[in-house]
Amino acid sequence: MKDATLYDIRIKELAMLNEIGRAISSTIIIDDLIELIYEQTTRIMEVSAFYIALYLEDSDELMIIFDVLNGKRQPEEEGTRKLGNGRTEYIIRHKKPLLIKSNPQKVYQKLGIVSGDKKAKACAGVPMIFSGKAIGALVVQSYKVNEAYDQHHIDLLSTIASQAAIAIENAHLFKTI
Repeated sequence: MKDATLYDIRIKELAMLNEIGRAISSTIIIDDLIELIYEQTTRIMEVSAFYIALYLEDSDELMIIFDVLNGKRQPEEEGTRKLGNGRTEYIIRHKKPLLIKSNPQKVYQKLGIVSGDKKAKACAGVPMIFSGKAIGALVVQSYKVNEAYDQHHIDLLSTIASQAAIAIENAHLFKTI
């Protein structure tokens, strides 16, 4: 029975990646694509908070382009903010995933990450890499479950982030044509 459940999970994951891949090849509307990425991600893992932030290298700033908390899209932040010592900046600076299975505050303190979020029980974040540069980060958090994420989730999120990075760069190129 366990193998059947694992098989069903893998089928859902492949369907999600396929759906995202099709969307990337058929749209240049970033909001629609990111909404789809969010919806598909919630189908395969626990997501209390989800956001995508872009790194603006020229000004060394971050811009949150999509933010959902407990299933509700948050109002878009006005403008950008300078890079600080937050979780997102850590992911972007190191160009590697951040997996925190439990007690994020303790891990943040150890890594020198500043975060005002005291509700998270688990966190998984991955950089969005394009042409060797970190152009942003995709982060999910669970407020419900310790150990909500593992390396397999990081691998899935990395694949999603890679596809999102390509779509974002394609949309930027299309705007300049």
